[in-house]
Amino acid sequence: MKLKMTKEEILIELAKILKEDDILKASGLHEENFRPHPFTIGKKHEIASDENDGVMTEEICKRFPCKAKGCNLSYEDHDSDKQLVLQLKRDVMQTEVNEQLLKMRAKIKELGINTIAFADTEEGYKFLV
Repeated sequence: MKLKMTKEEILIELAKILKEDDILKASGLHEENFRPHPFTIGKKHEIASDENDGVMTEEICKRFPCKAKGCNLSYEDHDSDKQLVLQLKRDVMQTEVNEQLLKMRAKIKELGINTIAFADTEEGYKFLV
């Protein structure tokens, strides 16, 4: 079952799991392979966000249909694959990372994350053999 959560909420959920071992950090969540396309904000969304101190919330997006030319689908009718981006927090053995990924497996599936990518860090942390 996929949960409809914001990117920030998903990253917070994963951070709770990852903080225990201090090996990985969830540094981003990217959407790709949009179906049918990215949800497009229209004038009604902008007016509603102005009334909300300029903050565009998911609730505002749900109130009005997509404004992509010829679309008019609801917010919920737009979907995408989600890619979790992880970074190492120190030099680690591959087995340590595998253990972390196994701990996160159920949550990743529950959140509808399709792929995982690793990004370099400024510190240059790496996998040890």
